[in-house]
Amino acid sequence: MIPETDSRWVRPLLRPAENVLWYGKPAKIKLFSVEDIFMIPFSLVWCGFVWFAVISLLRGDVPWAVAPFFIPFVIAALYLLPGRFVVRYLQQRNLQYALTSQRLIQKQGKKLKTVELDQLPIMNLELNSDGSGTIFFGTRGTGWQSGFNRRYETQQPLFELTQIQDANRVGTLIQNAKNQLIVSREEN
Repeated sequence: MIPETDSRWVRPLLRPAENVLWYGKPAKIKLFSVEDIFMIPFSLVWCGFVWFAVISLLRGDVPWAVAPFFIPFVIAALYLLPGRFVVRYLQQRNLQYALTSQRLIQKQGKKLKTVELDQLPIMNLELNSDGSGTIFFGTRGTGWQSGFNRRYETQQPLFELTQIQDANRVGTLIQNAKNQLIVSREEN
């Protein structure tokens, strides 16, 4: 049974004959991701250059007339090193998910994202040792490319349930609801 206080945000979104099968939110907030393998060293180098420029400005080695030029670089440095982790934390803290008999719904703050169950591509499951995990639909980036020209690629999945409790059971619920929806639409 789903606690009424936790899932009340989804009730006004329900269609006739649609019911909530599962409600959840991230069990743990994941601050680091695969992209950080590249981004953390890049951020450190970027911040080093910005630090050098600001120190040069303060020591008088660079004229104050160029100070406004440094502002965007300082802002970018603040975002790259600590800022993006704060943003990631705040985004995941406000995530809520609902599985209904017809859709998957994601609420992040005031933003809603829905996808019809019968429109979902193949489900992928990344399990942690404690049973929590991430379920995503569609493909993710492949990471580093092989060959002489190495670059980092990312691709966002169609829909993702991040770090949820009992991910295997939720994955089974999604598959069962999807199959049941498809069968019921074929019968009609």
